[in-house]
Amino acid sequence: MSEPKPQPRLLCFLDAMCSWCYGFSPVMDKIADHFGDRLEYFTFSGGLRPFNKEPMAPEMREKLAATYEKIGEITGQPFTTARLMDPDFIYDTEPASRAIVAMRHLTDGEDYSYYLTIQRAFYAQGEDITQDDVLAGYAARFEIPKETFLETFRSEKIREATMSDFRVAQNFGITGFPTLVLHRLDGKNPQAMLLVGQGYAAAEEMIERIEAALVADV
Repeated sequence: MSEPKPQPRLLCFLDAMCSWCYGFSPVMDKIADHFGDRLEYFTFSGGLRPFNKEPMAPEMREKLAATYEKIGEITGQPFTTARLMDPDFIYDTEPASRAIVAMRHLTDGEDYSYYLTIQRAFYAQGEDITQDDVLAGYAARFEIPKETFLETFRSEKIREATMSDFRVAQNFGITGFPTLVLHRLDGKNPQAMLLVGQGYAAAEEMIERIEAALVADV
């Protein structure tokens, strides 16, 4: 009796505070609906602007506001620029990334749902998801007590695990998000890694790319 064929893996490099990742979230839903359990999904917090310590210059805030408007027109995702336009706001993406990694450890597969929740809170509602108490408040929606979340979130173990996510993205040479990589695990080269998405693309195009990669002669 032959062994079952290895299941391909879709490696998803995202960031909760990446505006194009927010625009891409409905596409990810359609990819998951289409492929179902034909793929195994792994998500990594890529590290967009981690450890930033300074507020953005007004010109950068204006530039990002224009980008939000463009993404909203293309994707239909709702945006608010209320947090972005706060002159004291520091665009540090590390806390949100670390919160997602903490939820990966605290829940059974709810980290991606948490990612979507805090992402929408930031972009659609203007919540400051760089703040520990805000992140803990959203964890409570997943029945994780705030104290439990904060203890895990602030631990050295989770800080290091977050850096590990960042390093995976760096090792793949990924500099922009969203990026999707298909790990085939079969064919001529069982370690074949196929880049199927770099930046935003419509769901139909992404599904077509992944289907082609699944049967590519590699």
